[in-house]
Amino acid sequence: MISGNLAWRLLIAAIFIPLLLLVFHYGGIPFLVFVELLIAISLLEFFSLLNLKLYFWQKLLLLIAALSPPLAIRFLGGDYLVEFILVVLFLTALPHVFSRELGKIGRTIGLSFFGVLYLAISYNCLILIRETAIVPADLAAGWITFLFATIWIADTAAYFVGFKLGKRKLAPTVSPNKTVAGFVGGFVGALLSAGIFHFIFLAQVGVGRLIVPSLLIALFGQLGDLVESVFKREAGRKDSSNLIPGHGGVLDRFDSLLFAAPALYLYLRFIH
Repeated sequence: MISGNLAWRLLIAAIFIPLLLLVFHYGGIPFLVFVELLIAISLLEFFSLLNLKLYFWQKLLLLIAALSPPLAIRFLGGDYLVEFILVVLFLTALPHVFSRELGKIGRTIGLSFFGVLYLAISYNCLILIRETAIVPADLAAGWITFLFATIWIADTAAYFVGFKLGKRKLAPTVSPNKTVAGFVGGFVGALLSAGIFHFIFLAQVGVGRLIVPSLLIALFGQLGDLVESVFKREAGRKDSSNLIPGHGGVLDRFDSLLFAAPALYLYLRFIH
């Protein structure tokens, strides 16, 4: 019998996976909107998860700043990274200069600055892969689909291998349920993804040239999952939110992407 949680997961997957494939295929404005939604919801979840003491107007301005890199890439050529970092620095630090309460201001400044860069730049790598010329235009949608699918296949393989064979804990303080066997299983799933995508979306690339990026996605995806677990553990929370039934929040669903996407972008930019 299927549990209620699993039923929700299957229903959400059945609805959204075809939609995501369409967005990946069309790119352009639909893909930009998708990435901006990821940034906006993830950032608000991050602020809430860590209970950061930010003014409402400060959250609003930080949100606008976080949404700017994909827009800059899409419409302005994207040469504004330094300016973006400076704006975020000002918005996170300067409003606290005249504060009458000094409790945990350093924590708020540090984490809000990190959070905006962590989310905006990481998700922006999706735009860089899909909408710029680091890969041939006819393969860009395939690479994005490969990225998402490899994360999900590796995550599924890690879960089942860890469930069946896992004994030694990988990072017990941060994520007690993750095991070394599961971590290795994630790489097996990634190799399976490379084999599948050689026949479906990236036949021109060849299976041999998909092995390294698939392993990078598995490695950094699993590490990205652990990074979010650090924040949830410190906050005493199981999920970043309950926005997606059966999945938790957007951060819970896409935490692996936050390190896997930059890893794939750097690989495609400098090695591929």
